[in-house]
Amino acid sequence: MRSWHPIPASSLDNKRLLAEHNELLIMARTIAGISKGWSNHPETKRWRGHSKAMKKRHDEVAEEMLKRGMKHKSPWPEEFVIPSDTESFPEPHESLDVMIARLEAKIGKSICVLSS
Repeated sequence: MRSWHPIPASSLDNKRLLAEHNELLIMARTIAGISKGWSNHPETKRWRGHSKAMKKRHDEVAEEMLKRGMKHKSPWPEEFVIPSDTESFPEPHESLDVMIARLEAKIGKSICVLSS
């Protein structure tokens, strides 16, 4: 389980794009108290308190899925957004350079990540 944020969804290959979409939903269900799965996973812990940002990341991933002609039938449920949470994104566990190197090793090609 992992989120590739802050790497843009457009830089992910299809496998990691779909995986991140599914894993964001799993983590959100856990954070919202709907399920207990993955509650102790470092990625779930990293996103606690950031459900609004998690929704933004989901929307970015979903938009990229649609651009690629994939089907997207899972809008973000409002019960996954905790009103007291921040809109800021959590800090990644690794530096962006390390994350890019990991992603490039997995997909077997170089990626270009533009800073915003």
